[in-house]
Amino acid sequence: MRMQFIRSKQNPIFPNIAGTWMEDQTANPDLLKIGDTFYMYFRGQQNGHDRIGLATIPESQFDGKTWHIQPEPLIDVGNKGDWDETHVLDPASVLVGNRVFLYYSAVSPRCDRSVCLAISDDGIHFQKYDHNPIVIGGGPEVVYHNGKFYLFFWKTKKSGRGFDLHLAISGDGFHF
Repeated sequence: MRMQFIRSKQNPIFPNIAGTWMEDQTANPDLLKIGDTFYMYFRGQQNGHDRIGLATIPESQFDGKTWHIQPEPLIDVGNKGDWDETHVLDPASVLVGNRVFLYYSAVSPRCDRSVCLAISDDGIHFQKYDHNPIVIGGGPEVVYHNGKFYLFFWKTKKSGRGFDLHLAISGDGFHF
């Protein structure tokens, strides 16, 4: 079977919007279905800082191109000294029960990339995990299967050139 994709004439789906947290760039979408609504977490950038925001659409209206974008980011950069004081990007979400576990790449002067976690009971209001980072690395992707979290991420090779892919497994989503 061969799949064919056709580029939408409406691209970009999430345009840059002057004067907002999405002013300079939008990228790195992650799709999650909660109930009868699709949630698209994505990165926006303004003034050199990446943040994670949200666009939603009811399943009955889903066409892949039309979204309701929240005006403010859901996960913002942290305070000075936090693991995510410079950037939060690369959202990777999974719904377990009624909780959204959202892993993300964090950037700060103390560490080029770490994977941090924020948790939500409604998919909109997130609380950063007090014991971040989860692992050192970046570009997370997560799968929940048979009661276990499978967290994929990359780490820079010791040579400083290129990346190695890693897999960490957890029973609770916090300790890998």
